[in-house]
Amino acid sequence: TTDSYNGTYAALIETVQLGTSKGSGTIFTGKFKVDVANPLNSTKFGIPFVDKPISFRGYYKFIPVANDSFDIETYLTKWDAVNKKRDTIAAAVISREQSILAASSYTEFNLFYNYYSQEAPDSLTIIMASSADGSNFNAAIGTTLIVDAISLEYYPLNVENTIKPLEILVYPNPVE
Repeated sequence: TTDSYNGTYAALIETVQLGTSKGSGTIFTGKFKVDVANPLNSTKFGIPFVDKPISFRGYYKFIPVANDSFDIETYLTKWDAVNKKRDTIAAAVISREQSILAASSYTEFNLFYNYYSQEAPDSLTIIMASSADGSNFNAAIGTTLIVDAISLEYYPLNVENTIKPLEILVYPNPVE
């Protein structure tokens, strides 16, 4: 949509009718490959990522239908080759209390990561959905979430001056 907080466009995510089901609009990092036998297995979340941000920040508008709520969540994960599963290193999720509130003007969110491990992640997952329970096809058609100006935030660098001034001895020239 051109209804943006900053710049030309913003992401408009809307819950729609999908045949006889209700489908939450969703944007996520990862891949989507249709699995007809198990539709919930179609999404493969995450992209390669090794940093440790402190928060996930952005702006949203939310126009709910009925008592619908939206979903914004992000995870830093690492593959555990021994147990063949993905471990969560950190998570930052918007609270259910926040996600039920309508916001007709852009509202800032700043979700701080809760770190569960000191390990470095290998993947980042970001999920933004117009209906929080949309993966269970429980959603209200027409619910709209608009998201813009998203960013990962980091601690500022603390750079100390480690360069010592160069001491130059100057003698009179010519020597007296």
